[in-house]
Amino acid sequence: MNFSLLSIFALIVDLVSALPTINTAALVNDGNTTALDFITGLVATRIGPNTTTHMASTDNPVCFNCGYGVKGDLAAKAILALCQEFSGMETRFQISGTIPYAATPDTTEQGIIMLEVSVPPNNGCWTQTIDLNDCVFNMWTSIDGCNTDGSDGKQGGTVDTGCLAYTVNPNPEGC
Repeated sequence: MNFSLLSIFALIVDLVSALPTINTAALVNDGNTTALDFITGLVATRIGPNTTTHMASTDNPVCFNCGYGVKGDLAAKAILALCQEFSGMETRFQISGTIPYAATPDTTEQGIIMLEVSVPPNNGCWTQTIDLNDCVFNMWTSIDGCNTDGSDGKQGGTVDTGCLAYTVNPNPEGC
């Protein structure tokens, strides 16, 4: 999948209209708001009393700690796009997708971000339905809870909510 800035913006607009509980005034009124700003706002709204059973603790990602670290806004765009695609899907095993991007020449950057939602084996969970809000929150937790020195240099990780595990991997071909 190749996404232009216009198509990413259209996905964000669609996502915003599908999430009425999120304060989107800044996103609508500020043409400079990034996907990273949007997800940060979403995370802030989901930590409160409206959380669901598929929410990860913000301090439990299993971090990859290897490979190229991508920019946070690039990871945020991939999360928004693929979580919107995954939303409403049912799985007993896993759902995954990739977002390619232009890699920086002469680096170890692979130019692809892989996202996966899976049902961990032997945990007593059956078919699970992917919720958009939970997907975005947990995917962002899996990448932002690792490499915490700033908003960039994100190497990815996994969070496990009990019945679903969320993984963001900007180095799917290995570290």
